Amino acid sequence: MGAAPRGRFGDRQDSYVVHEVLGVPLQSGHGELIQLLKERVTAEFETDPAAGYVAALESALDYRRWHHINVNITRPGQEDAAVNRRSRLSQGERRFVSYVVLFAAADTYFSSLPEADRALRLITLDDAFAKVDDRTIAELLGLLVRLDLDFCLTGHALWGTYPEVPALDVYEVRRETGTPAVTTHVHWDGRTRYLRPV
Repeated sequence: MGAAPRGRFGDRQDSYVVHEVLGVPLQSGHGELIQLLKERVTAEFETDPAAGYVAALESALDYRRWHHINVNITRPGQEDAAVNRRSRLSQGERRFVSYVVLFAAADTYFSSLPEADRALRLITLDDAFAKVDDRTIAELLGLLVRLDLDFCLTGHALWGTYPEVPALDVYEVRRETGTPAVTTHVHWDGRTRYLRPV
């Protein structure tokens, strides 16, 4: 199974204005951005004047409505199927899809930053990949590597030592109630685990 997120900005010209203008100093081009936002507010107000100006502002400035993401499930030998609220997916499939969309969104965001080639591309996840099987975890970590996203993950018994991951450092902390914590540092080189000093 695979997931293919496809996204687009609400309007191509809006996309140009936001991406081009936000990367320049405040004084030198934000007139375009101000104009874009005024037009959005005006259009929202004209859609439903009875709702009032505050509602138009809330709706126009809600950046979540500026992007549209569609996700298709890809399965060998089957047609791609769009994911929606009525899709019959297992809990693991739903988690897989949500991680793929999250990673694609992070990649898109980091790639759009000024000096993207030098930007830190870090994702942090707490209790990462809970209730996801080993084969799928390997696939998801491989995706992070292919997208060149650095990651810091916490999880119960999450090692991440899969061939899809060329290098990794794992820090494990174990503690029994009423006793001091014991820490272990393991380095993975893509083939072998090595115990390292903490």
